Amino acid sequence: MTIKSTTNAAPVSRPKRRSFVVINEQQAFDYMQTAKRNAAHENGLRFLEAREKTIWR
Repeated sequence: MTIKSTTNAAPVSRPKRRSFVVINEQQAFDYMQTAKRNAAHENGLRFLEAREKTIWR
């Protein structure tokens, strides 16, 4: 005997990512400096530094 679902469940939607608006380059720079200062571990810091290099090329 096979049991079939009688409901058509809607797919679960993921919450949208929050994005921030950078008003100017100084704010972006300050944000990155704060993120680097608050990095939880060395790998996080390396990731942020690599990202910073690609952003500010």
